[in-house]
Amino acid sequence: MKQKNYERTLERIAKLMKYILAHRPDEFGLVLDEQGFVFLKDLIQAINEEKDWSFVRISHIMDIVNFFERKEFEIKDNKIRAINPQYALFPENNPPKILYAAIRRKTYPHILEHGFIPTKYPFFPLSVNKELAMRIGKRRDQKPVLVEVQANKAAKEGITFYCLNEFLYLIKELPSKYIIGPPLEKVSIKAKKTMPSIPISTQPLILTPEMFQLEKIKRAKQYARKKARRKK
Repeated sequence: MKQKNYERTLERIAKLMKYILAHRPDEFGLVLDEQGFVFLKDLIQAINEEKDWSFVRISHIMDIVNFFERKEFEIKDNKIRAINPQYALFPENNPPKILYAAIRRKTYPHILEHGFIPTKYPFFPLSVNKELAMRIGKRRDQKPVLVEVQANKAAKEGITFYCLNEFLYLIKELPSKYIIGPPLEKVSIKAKKTMPSIPISTQPLILTPEMFQLEKIKRAKQYARKKARRKK
């Protein structure tokens, strides 16, 4: 029974992953690269932010990718994507007048001076509302700085915006003259120090069928214990 419960849990997670990666990454504030990949840690964090999904870990995702008969996801270089995405990313010449972004405090002075410039992420996300912008920003800083972007003005002056469904617009770079934020003297620049991230191993596990069954039983027991603790 516990093994079946674990398998049902994986099915639920896989269904949510497909919705996020293949259909609506914008709803969860996720920015996919031009090949449809997103960092695994970003996907897990977005899932954990949802009500009743805080239990999801990398081990669940690896079991789905490695052992499900239907192959719906691909992992490469600590990134994951849906094999058959159903969304489109296209240039938008008429974005809303104002879009929003939440910036890390320690990078805020640099952005005020230089604007958004290319980083390890191919696009910078701009949200249609403040709430989603803050959700994205808090993944990097618990107290990010909310700024406004004069998106429509920038587009008319030659800046390329990309539309990702209805909640997110993406840019590759943006001069500082289109960014409006609070004065530096009102922002506490010193951010809380964070521990360095540990690389996630995405190498396929080599398991015999017997080992796989034992692993599923182990995971089912762990999940049952956590569920029992939550009910207390």
